[in-house]
Amino acid sequence: MKKFFLWQQLKNSQRGTTLIELLVVVTIITMLATIAVPTWRFFKRQTIVEQLNQLQIICATTQQRATNTQIKQIVSLDSSNQSYFFSNHSEKLFPEISFGFIAGLKGPPSNPKKLVTQAITFPDQAITFYPDGTISAGTLYLTNRDKQQYALTVPISKETFVRKYQYLRGQWISLK
Repeated sequence: MKKFFLWQQLKNSQRGTTLIELLVVVTIITMLATIAVPTWRFFKRQTIVEQLNQLQIICATTQQRATNTQIKQIVSLDSSNQSYFFSNHSEKLFPEISFGFIAGLKGPPSNPKKLVTQAITFPDQAITFYPDGTISAGTLYLTNRDKQQYALTVPISKETFVRKYQYLRGQWISLK
């Protein structure tokens, strides 16, 4: 009889959840979401920045290879496959990142006066590195699904180097 009484009491106490229990669960889920959402946004931003950094490093090493070997080197950019090719090595852009630009974007980043119409402005979609250290001029634009916009540029000048930019609040900002 005692067993039956305990079973009835347990059964009756589990009929439903109280409002307080429900509020505790909702509060915990809200707190977890509050922590997770900014972290996820930071991660997505860092992914596109790392892709830009990787491309800059590839450009620097390819430029050095061209001057050391005295042989012209090329980094080919393939916007249809979201990939690039250099030194017998092929790389795809990170997922969710593409060669592209947001609508109404003006460029190039150093002098943004014309609407951007191409994601890659390097001649023949290739960055050419010459034995004298110069690099063909142009820009490549990277974007992601969150419409974050970055660019890698080589200006027309006697001193050739690669620059990185971020498009933020309607203007281009040079990155170090």
